[in-house]
Amino acid sequence: MVDRQEIRPFSFLSRYKIPFCTAQYNRLFNSCRVPDFEKDQFHHWDDSKHIVVYCNGCWFRLAVHTGKRLYEPAELQRGFEAILDEKVVPEQGEDFIAALTAGDRDSWAKARRNYFSTGVNRISLHAIERAAFGIILDEHEVFYDQVRFPSLAARSSTSLRVE
Repeated sequence: MVDRQEIRPFSFLSRYKIPFCTAQYNRLFNSCRVPDFEKDQFHHWDDSKHIVVYCNGCWFRLAVHTGKRLYEPAELQRGFEAILDEKVVPEQGEDFIAALTAGDRDSWAKARRNYFSTGVNRISLHAIERAAFGIILDEHEVFYDQVRFPSLAARSSTSLRVE
């Protein structure tokens, strides 16, 4: 639809009428912003054969194609159902990994260097970062907080320096 220009333009921040650049849609998938001291690094891969799924505090890797063909929706559904049926308990701290990304850049870069540069942590983080995209299958709802949003938005705008 994007390649055929069938989607009408929309605004990223509608009240300011800032148009979303559809040239960026290529970076929506197979991309990751990696924290580093002073500035982030943007990584983009031509292809990823998997997505990551966060469910009940655990991260799962789910293949989406074989390299020759994309999996059919029914095949993906079986994968999602298997994840939902899994009776695993998160490893210590696994359910809080994403929280590290919400802090300031230098703290996340330091934690990433100290705790995710070797062993199973490195392998796991690599799988998350190299995924085509991530899906969260939580059983609890998260609501928009009108009171906290302005301060969170202001903070995030000061921490997004990508090169």
